[in-house]
Amino acid sequence: MTGGLAGRVAIITGATQAMGETIASHLAARGAAIIGVGRSVDRGEAVATRLHEAGHDAQFVVADVSREQDVARAIGAAVARHGRLDIVVNNAAAFDARETAAHEESTDTFDAILKVGLYAPFWFAKYGIPAMISGARGGNFVNISSFASARGVRGLPAYTASKGGVEALTRQLAAEYADQNVRVNALVLGSIIVPRNAPLHDDEAASDAMRRARMIARPGVPDDVAAAVAFLVSDEAGFITGASISVDGGLLGNAPMIKSMHALDNERSR
Repeated sequence: MTGGLAGRVAIITGATQAMGETIASHLAARGAAIIGVGRSVDRGEAVATRLHEAGHDAQFVVADVSREQDVARAIGAAVARHGRLDIVVNNAAAFDARETAAHEESTDTFDAILKVGLYAPFWFAKYGIPAMISGARGGNFVNISSFASARGVRGLPAYTASKGGVEALTRQLAAEYADQNVRVNALVLGSIIVPRNAPLHDDEAASDAMRRARMIARPGVPDDVAAAVAFLVSDEAGFITGASISVDGGLLGNAPMIKSMHALDNERSR
């Protein structure tokens, strides 16, 4: 697929992981030049090589998005190479096995997770928006959130806080910069299979519980997320900003009931 995003420059964070690479591939297929950002040089360069081999313009910039100076440098690298910046996808997320109940969690762990999940999207806006509005072009941000922003999840105080915060930041940035043609949206994910959580999906009991929690039978895959990102950064989504859109198979919209009252009434009437 070509066109749509031709001539635009996109930064994707967390590009060394499966979700980030899939998002990069979808945007590249629509014509965007890709700047992948991550910490692993080997994995990042491998992603850029695969995109090159598919005929796309791609570059990897090694950066730790929990460090403000690294974010500023990644923005600078994109602008230095292409002279512009049009799209930022804040896909990087921090998962820490040390996360636990709040009374047991260290402040360092809490802070480290917020640096990636909340500070980094703020820094990408801080340094990226001036590049976007240069020449009155505008641009797009897509922040990847989670159902944990809207549901209590035991043992994840920092992760849930970061996702709730990034959705609030999404709305604030959308309001702040709409007049300068910058759109900011969030995708709220749930039940997406990636290598990191594959063992959970492979577990029969866990898989069954996740299936019952959502409306759509199958779990999601990175292509589902990437397609939603590609739509939001396209001109077809030009009237959408400040939105948090669920890509979760109906998880957040599904009432936590074994049977609805309507179903029970139907059974009683038989």
